[in-house]
Amino acid sequence: MTDRLAGKTEPEPLWDEGVPDHIDVPIRDWLYEVLRAYDMATPVAVRLKLHSRFLKSRDPYAELANLDDRMNPMLRLEVIDATLGCVQQALQGAVAL
Repeated sequence: MTDRLAGKTEPEPLWDEGVPDHIDVPIRDWLYEVLRAYDMATPVAVRLKLHSRFLKSRDPYAELANLDDRMNPMLRLEVIDATLGCVQQALQGAVAL
């Protein structure tokens, strides 16, 4: 509404690279819960070929959910994509049993 009142006719792009700051915390929280609920730390780390230090940490789910690389703003999206792919495979495998 503010844009329309200011006379703007085209909306600002909603997505840049990476996760926008205004949804960063909810995304991290959601990602942590999904990784933990489905025990996906190992499959995701392997799929992304991440360093073994992630899996050796005290809380690998938190390590992955909080993974942030200023040099690669798409990394969080890669973790989300890998998580969704691993969960899908796990659920399809569970249904096949």
